[in-house]
Amino acid sequence: MFLFLFSVASCSEEEKKTISRCSVFNKISNRKMEDPSQYMVEKIQNYFLPSAPRKNATSLIKVHNCKLNQTGDISFPLNPEIWENYFKIPIVDRENNIFSFQNTTEQEALEKFKESSQNWTYPLAEVKLQKDRCGVFLNRQKCIEILINQVLDNKTFGIQMKDPKKRFRFLDSQNNNPEGLSEYRARLVYKTLRKLLKYSNWSEVDDESGKKINVVSVVTKVPKAEIQNDVISIRCGNVLDPQDGKLARIPPSEYISLRSTDMRLMAMHKYGIRVKDDKKFCELFGRLGEAAVTVDLLEVKPSSPVNMIRSGQGSTKGASFILYNSARLETLLRTFEQKVTEGIYDKLPPLNDIDFSLLSNEEEWELVYGYIFGFPNLINRCTENFDSGSCSIHCLIKYLDGLVSTFSVYYRRVRILTETRAHLMPHVYARIYLLKAVRQIFNMTLALLDIEPVEFM
Repeated sequence: MFLFLFSVASCSEEEKKTISRCSVFNKISNRKMEDPSQYMVEKIQNYFLPSAPRKNATSLIKVHNCKLNQTGDISFPLNPEIWENYFKIPIVDRENNIFSFQNTTEQEALEKFKESSQNWTYPLAEVKLQKDRCGVFLNRQKCIEILINQVLDNKTFGIQMKDPKKRFRFLDSQNNNPEGLSEYRARLVYKTLRKLLKYSNWSEVDDESGKKINVVSVVTKVPKAEIQNDVISIRCGNVLDPQDGKLARIPPSEYISLRSTDMRLMAMHKYGIRVKDDKKFCELFGRLGEAAVTVDLLEVKPSSPVNMIRSGQGSTKGASFILYNSARLETLLRTFEQKVTEGIYDKLPPLNDIDFSLLSNEEEWELVYGYIFGFPNLINRCTENFDSGSCSIHCLIKYLDGLVSTFSVYYRRVRILTETRAHLMPHVYARIYLLKAVRQIFNMTLALLDIEPVEFM
């Protein structure tokens, strides 16, 4: 059995440096952070069933992240029976539709719903009936402005206020056996989980004094019943060799070296990057190798086994695509700053002077809604079943994959740094602020995985 129990005091100097690398882990806000997705679900629920019991209704009221023009940003069923079955309460004043059209026309009922949302944080722009569901479309201009301001004004966007009544500590490891890939994966799970818990409403302590403390262990084998008392055991599946389906025996350092080579070859052949043999590039591809291994081992749900990648063959478009787009984003923003320094562009105007209605491209809305609006909910989903010994840190990789895919499409379709014409510069400034917000969310997610952003590639 592989147990980790690390307190803040017991971290190595290397781990402390890693954690402090991103200020997000050192500047935790005392103000409660709103989860926009949950906020909207609760607002819609309260509109139709204000007396219904408090319940996470995200499987009933769905927040979408693709095909938004078709499905709406959020949708919910029209049939009152579905609502009755979900909340286990009778709905006596509605016959065929949750809107109750008995005393009003369909259009009037939809308009009333939209009007009631105008004093919500994220108001609605349109409400449409779609067969057996209702699709709601947010006011994009207002939401974009609010969310970009929230991210850029709050370096700890997405962090939840910690509840001192819930505290945890990690069990210390007395395991002196050589570390294999499965143990290395468990260590990655531990480090990521610990950072995620800093975003949750739990406080980490290094002793058992005071109020009840939840003891946490990350294990590669199911512990015996007698040592499970009051311990939350996070099961971490083994790393397998795809050639024979057995436990991978390759040392982590050798696997990292192999993946560094894979990343170098991919950079040369797929992305056309001229790789040099100088120290700068050697260090870069060393980091990329470590990042590739992190993505390899964490892209599958922690409790499930995962295959190592052999000869660059595997499901991972992963780390190379993620970090290539990290470099793209950093280069684009750095180029803008260079143009300002050279006097080609004027200095970026204050955030309050930006016309965000100019961000009308569909990919711009997908970046804001899918990945800024959705970030706090991502953090919550990763740890929502933590008490029962489960975590979903693989959602971080899925989130990054989606983010960079959307950004990549946007980068190809939209020329962000245009000529210095008066009518074009407001678009440039709005997009630079958008990309600054995206970069912050992007880098916060990378930091959770202990992956450094790439400034060049």
